[in-house]
Amino acid sequence: MQLRILAFTFAVLLSAPFAFAGTLAPGGGPTTGVLDANSNVGTTLATTLAGEDVTNDVQRIEFQWEYEDVAASQTDQVMGTTGAAGDLLHALKCATSAASVGTVTVKDGSGSSFTIFLAQSAAAILDSPALDWVSVNGAWSVTTGTNTTCRVSGRFS
Repeated sequence: MQLRILAFTFAVLLSAPFAFAGTLAPGGGPTTGVLDANSNVGTTLATTLAGEDVTNDVQRIEFQWEYEDVAASQTDQVMGTTGAAGDLLHALKCATSAASVGTVTVKDGSGSSFTIFLAQSAAAILDSPALDWVSVNGAWSVTTGTNTTCRVSGRFS
């Protein structure tokens, strides 16, 4: 009989929605907000957040990349003063002044190089997509082909 009452009580509890109205005052302290019908606390900020654009109702994010220029015909030019594991390679923008010989590659520390751009048959402007790669093995390094210069952006040590 006792089991039957507990099961009935449990069924009633599950079927009845809980509605709490009132104020929220943790630990008996000052009221921090008002609970709505769904028990959500309605609060507002007294000031705007960093990057908040109130007029357009969006949060602005500003990327502050540093950049390093890589001249033509460079081999494994280290990005940053010394470079280190944890550096972030954001993107490359390269220009060829004439037909280029060789590719543009990047390398994570002492790892294998990865081709970003192939050799070009004529002058061209090349933009990589946002890579946002984080170095695992050490400094990022860039190798450029003949007639190809690059501007590399990211966060480098």
